[in-house]
Amino acid sequence: MQNITNLIPTGTVGAYTSNTVPGVAPTNNISFQGTIVGTGTFSITVQLFGNSVNSNSGGVLLDTLSLSNLLLTDGDCIMADWPFMYAVLSNPVGTITSVSALLGV
Repeated sequence: MQNITNLIPTGTVGAYTSNTVPGVAPTNNISFQGTIVGTGTFSITVQLFGNSVNSNSGGVLLDTLSLSNLLLTDGDCIMADWPFMYAVLSNPVGTITSVSALLGV
C-alpha cells in the first residue's frame, strides 16, 4: 500500500512550488497523478522533482504533466530513488478552480 500525499494545498490554482516530502519508496516505484478542474478553456503544467537535500529548488525533473480542459487527469508510474520530492505548478491559463498533484510512495 502506498502513502498518498497531495503536494498542492486546497485552493491553490496558480504558479506554486510545494514543500518537500519524503520520496523514497521501498520498491522505488513512485506514482504521480495530476488533476485539474476549471471552466471554459484552461490549462496548467505540473512538474515533479526529486532532490538529494531537503530543498524545494535545484532538484532533478522526474516528470511533467500538461493538464487542460482536454486532459483533466494524467499520471505516471516511475522508478526513482530520491530522499525528497516536490511539485511545481506553472503556466496557468484560464479559470482554474482546483489542481491536485498526488504523490504515492
